Amino acid sequence: MASVLQLARYQGSGVASIRVDDPVCPWNDSVFRVEFDGCCRSVTEADDWDIRLGIDAFTALILGSRELSQSCYMDGVEIRGNMENLQKIFYKKSLWIGDGF
Repeated sequence: MASVLQLARYQGSGVASIRVDDPVCPWNDSVFRVEFDGCCRSVTEADDWDIRLGIDAFTALILGSRELSQSCYMDGVEIRGNMENLQKIFYKKSLWIGDGF
């Protein structure tokens, strides 16, 4: 999961903590604190979180097929705060499957 956050694109700079729940791959169950400035500066484990979500919601949001404002329609998403920085992580992105090959 840390590698996904390291490769992600961010809008601006900030810090946010993301708790991911993944019942299929328990090694993804953690709280990740990401510091970014357009790109990832660091990913570390943390205790407290700004957003908690399942792996399905995380995937849709980090890929940009959904944006944070749509998370209220997604199951299992809980936001405690830090909306300004979370919106810099989870925003609508153009998806180009060919970029991965």
